[in-house]
Amino acid sequence: MKIHCLYDKLVSPRELKAHAKNRNKHPDEQIRRLADILDYQGWRYPIKVSNLSGQVTSGHGRIQAALLKGWQAVPVVYQDYTNLMRIKNNFRPYRDKLGANCKIKTSEFSKADGSHQVIYTSGIFCG
Repeated sequence: MKIHCLYDKLVSPRELKAHAKNRNKHPDEQIRRLADILDYQGWRYPIKVSNLSGQVTSGHGRIQAALLKGWQAVPVVYQDYTNLMRIKNNFRPYRDKLGANCKIKTSEFSKADGSHQVIYTSGIFCG
């Protein structure tokens, strides 16, 4: 596994906690493609984890890709989200997670009623 990004620590992908509000579900084919890309060109972006909650705010798909490849550790950067940021930005770590989803062109979203919707776009989509 090649790493081309700055990170705070290498962490087992099995130890990382998904964000409680993560509703983005990546199709298996997308995870396979992402895993192959990471294997070929290496990691360009670390997994982002909130120091406040201990939850992943960006990188859920990359974690799945790492698990698929059987990698024992992934690069993680820890972010400080203060209580002020929570109030001022309506819980900033969740907004970071939504921002990360804007880059995804193929996604499956879980709706509040438990159903799923697959979104295919030719441009940037923010859900």
